[in-house]
Amino acid sequence: MSATEVLVGNGSTQLIYLLCAALRARKALIVGPAFSEYANALALAGADIRSLLLAPMTAFSSRPSGYGRLGPKIATLSFSLRLTV
Repeated sequence: MSATEVLVGNGSTQLIYLLCAALRARKALIVGPAFSEYANALALAGADIRSLLLAPMTAFSSRPSGYGRLGPKIATLSFSLRLTV
């Protein structure tokens, strides 16, 4: 991993807000249940937010083919955390 692939912050909440502000997404799809800060940070950045709530009865699984009904040109931003000791 190179230094250009690392973003350091004071916790995940700060990083979520910084990334949303920097990327300025016009539209966002939040697949839930999810951490509420995703929606808060995207709204603050001015994004049009759509939600897709997954259900326990389907083991919280989804089918990407169903995303089309939410609108055209949905881009994906995935937050992940990698810990190295």
